[in-house]
This record gives sequence, C-alpha cells and structure tokens, in this order.
Amino acid sequence: MHSVATFRELQQDPSVRPDWNETGSLRIALTKDRAEEFSKLESVCEKAGLEAGLISLDEAKRTLSPFLISFYDGCARVRNDKLKNVLGVTLRYPDYRAGLQALRDDGFAAAPEV
Repeated sequence: MHSVATFRELQQDPSVRPDWNETGSLRIALTKDRAEEFSKLESVCEKAGLEAGLISLDEAKRTLSPFLISFYDGCARVRNDKLKNVLGVTLRYPDYRAGLQALRDDGFAAAPEV
C-alpha cells in the first residue's frame, strides 16, 4: 500500500506530522464462500507484503467483547444491484475473483518496502 508507506514516512517528519494513525480492519465471514474469499484475500495480502490473519469464531468470541460480537453478528454483505441497475454504473469486474485474476494477469507483484 503506497499510501500507507507515504503516511508512515510523513509521520516521521517533524515539519509535516499529518497526525495519522495506522489502524487495521476486521471482516466477518458469515458463510463458507466468504471464508474462502477471505482466505484468498489473506494470500494476496501476504504476496503484497501486508499483514493479514484469519481467526476462528471461537477465538473471536474469546478475544472480542460481547458488544462487538453482537454488533458484527448483525452485519451483512451489501449487494450492488441498485448501483448497477438504478444508477447505471458498470463495474470493471463482475466480482472480486475477476479483479484478482486481472491483477495476476497484469503481473501483480508486492510493492517494495519503504
């Protein structure tokens, strides 16, 4: 992620100090297909030199608060039907698999360490 590397560098410059705080993200797989998708995404992250990891539901329940478990249990994947059908947006790739394949076809390689 070039933007992450740029902000890491800027954060070290006392004359700039963008007051940027690096954070992570959490994604919840509610179906077997989503779990497989996240497993593939983890592999892509590793190839790009990005930190990523998967945890089981049992581990999540041990480490996350009951509030967060309840919150994420209610999360749902958003469909893009209206984006395409009502607004007339044409997506470059029909799904994430096609997007990942395009990256591979274009010779996707990990960004150099900064």
